[in-house]
Amino acid sequence: MSSALAERLTGGRSIDVEVDRAAAARFGLSVADVQSVVSTAIGGDNVGEVIQGRERYPINVRYPREIRDSLQRLRELPFVTEKGAQLLLQDVSRISIEEGPPMLRSENARLSGWIYVDVRGRDLRSVVNDMQKAVRGSVKLPPGYAVSWSGQFEYLERATERLRLVVPLTLAVILVLLYVLFRSLGDAALVMAAVPFSLVGGFWLVWAVGHSLSVASAVGLIALAESPPSSAW
Repeated sequence: MSSALAERLTGGRSIDVEVDRAAAARFGLSVADVQSVVSTAIGGDNVGEVIQGRERYPINVRYPREIRDSLQRLRELPFVTEKGAQLLLQDVSRISIEEGPPMLRSENARLSGWIYVDVRGRDLRSVVNDMQKAVRGSVKLPPGYAVSWSGQFEYLERATERLRLVVPLTLAVILVLLYVLFRSLGDAALVMAAVPFSLVGGFWLVWAVGHSLSVASAVGLIALAESPPSSAW
């Protein structure tokens, strides 16, 4: 492993608007009503559209930046309910600045934080196995948290599962072709006996050039295993 980079999970500041359900209910407001006021004031609301030829531009109306950037002004934001009551946003909600993640990222409908690891000089599987052992031995996850290993390792796992099916199927096809060629199961088995010896040479070559066994190497070894039928033909 040459480097590791973790995403920042803290250090971000955001305005948190917590609706006071009891206070909102006294004025006949729901949580969605209060959230609609906040959304319109801060995010804006499209009230129209400008048409220029085939181009369409929305007209968005929202409060000026000096109001949206001020916590006190947001608290004193006035609005009128459907029953005609004039309220301030602080009457039905608690507004504060909270520390949190700089950005939100989700994976499989769950919030996630990523740690990027660059692997050099070793095969990916052994590095991930060592990291998994270190995590299991030293990291205690609180309830609701989980660790998953993704990226190239996930692709490697998928390819390995497929190779577990492809390799035996390939050898079976080779055996059938040899049997069709020689019309003798003994002769076909004799030729198939040369396959392990050719694979041994392939593994030695992978070791000699200093490469780690990968999916590409496995595909090359499968092609090497197919050489006995072609040479026998």
